[in-house]
Amino acid sequence: MGGPMVLTPPGGWARTFSSLRLRDFRIYWIGMLFSFVGMQMGMLARQWLVYDLTGSTTALGIVGAVSGIPMLLLAIPGGVIADRVSKRNVLILVQSLTGILAFAVGFLIVTGLIQVWHVIAVALIAGATMTFNMPARQALVAELVGTDNLMNAIALNSAGMNFTRIIAPTVAGILVAAIGLAGTYFVYSGSYVFVVLFLIMLPAVNAGFESWRRERGSMWGDGLEGLRYLRSNRLVMSLMILATVPAIFAMPYMMLLPVYAKDILHVGPQGLGIMMSASGVGALLGALVVASMGDIQAKGKIMIVAALGFGTMITLFALAPYLSTWVGKGEVTQGLGLVPMSFVFLVSLGFLALLGIASNAYMAMNNTVVMMSIPDELRGRVMGVYMMTWGFMPLGVLPIGILGDIVGVPIVLATGGAIMAIVSLVIWLAVPELRRLK
Repeated sequence: MGGPMVLTPPGGWARTFSSLRLRDFRIYWIGMLFSFVGMQMGMLARQWLVYDLTGSTTALGIVGAVSGIPMLLLAIPGGVIADRVSKRNVLILVQSLTGILAFAVGFLIVTGLIQVWHVIAVALIAGATMTFNMPARQALVAELVGTDNLMNAIALNSAGMNFTRIIAPTVAGILVAAIGLAGTYFVYSGSYVFVVLFLIMLPAVNAGFESWRRERGSMWGDGLEGLRYLRSNRLVMSLMILATVPAIFAMPYMMLLPVYAKDILHVGPQGLGIMMSASGVGALLGALVVASMGDIQAKGKIMIVAALGFGTMITLFALAPYLSTWVGKGEVTQGLGLVPMSFVFLVSLGFLALLGIASNAYMAMNNTVVMMSIPDELRGRVMGVYMMTWGFMPLGVLPIGILGDIVGVPIVLATGGAIMAIVSLVIWLAVPELRRLK
């Protein structure tokens, strides 16, 4: 019936997992599952630790912002490195360092020495490692699968990450309650051992390295070449702007979920895990839908519809607690014995699931079109710039956290969701290339 590179005809769920037929991508994908598990556990543990130490949304914002600063400052050098050296080796190094940092935080908690500035310092270092991790990881996918399978592989990579969002946060919430934050950090650290083992199984190749060595280009010149490409390609630049909008106005909701869990919905760390998992369920569904689409037409229209849905769901989730004004806060079930499930909490979970569907469909489609539009020799550098949009996400938490302490987190998040929907629509109307995007 054909070799592993032969895909099922486009359209339908039969082609959803086609890229996993490729041995190297399959190994990479399994290894990344462990990385995503660690990332989700670490996100919950860090947010709960900071809010437990300070009780301040401003502190959450500061820690988030610190992790985003290196992404803005080092994104372009990180992309240049991804185009010059073995992407596999870059990933092995940064994943190892991430596990070591998690172990260090667990040790500080056990010894009773942990302070907020420790968490800030670790967030800064972790943010710096991400500037090298993300361009290498994204560009490596293209090397492993080729352009024909790229959209499917990107969507499956996103599906794997969001599958872990269903399980890992709930498990992390239970672990925090059962064995404490220190134990959770140690488990989080251990997951990266498996990541490194799987990465070692991949070939240490890099298509761009020999070309760079012959040309002897400087890092500065290589970085400028990527920026010149962006300036000359209006479509890719517009897609990058559209990636930045949710990073600033919508995605910070994830870092403020502890406020909802502890002070608004009163469901504790277990409830926080369930909330993150609900968003993960939706995101997984969104990723699988994109993976099954094949080379679907009207990508621009689908992306903007998803963006509008994303912003709308953020606003509805943010305002869901005000339902208690009309329906009360009566407990309806114990929710598998984990947390009290009020009507408002259940409605919030529903909005989070829909939010996950819209957000992942939007970002997977955006990421795919950008990757497919970039020449192979520039992919690492351009994706380094693309990664800068992720740096805006934690930076967006800082003003939201400050405003949250002043006027309340629900109002601030609702406003951010509305802004995202409006700005996305304005860009859609202002850039004809996006409307014609197939």
